Amino acid sequence: MDDVRSGRLLRALRRRLRLRQADLAIKAGVSQSLISLVERGHLDRLSLRTLRAIFGAVDARYEGGVTWRGGAIDRLLDEGHAAVQGAFAGLLGDLGWDVLIEVTFNDFGDRGSIDILAARRDLDVVLVVEIKTELAGIDATSTPRRQATTGREDHDGSARLEAHDNRTVARDS
Repeated sequence: MDDVRSGRLLRALRRRLRLRQADLAIKAGVSQSLISLVERGHLDRLSLRTLRAIFGAVDARYEGGVTWRGGAIDRLLDEGHAAVQGAFAGLLGDLGWDVLIEVTFNDFGDRGSIDILAARRDLDVVLVVEIKTELAGIDATSTPRRQATTGREDHDGSARLEAHDNRTVARDS
């Protein structure tokens, strides 16, 4: 995220709380002129500690941003995730599970991907695995997916989930 956008976000959050720059400055323990600097996108003049205090005063978290060689930074961060995913998928395969990796779904606009979708047809069991190699907060794991995303109950109470070779999950109608 660039500095100007961060400043615009601070201004929007401050105004949403109906605070003047002077009010926010008191709440954050800084001067009004520092609030003005941030809102104008001059973040490079402030310490990380000060930026975090200012954004914290409007119930936000400032994390800055790092860019590196385009999309290579995302691949760098995903190395650990890919290693865990590969090891667990291999273990499931060795135990007789049919395994699909990175299965995408779209259920009436609710889109996402499943890290590992595994099935044991002999047991009529489906396993949905979400891998987290880093937890920034418990929020990432505490929101259950809708029933339609992972399956739908049939009239007899059983759930059905179908995976096709294009690695897209489709629900039975």
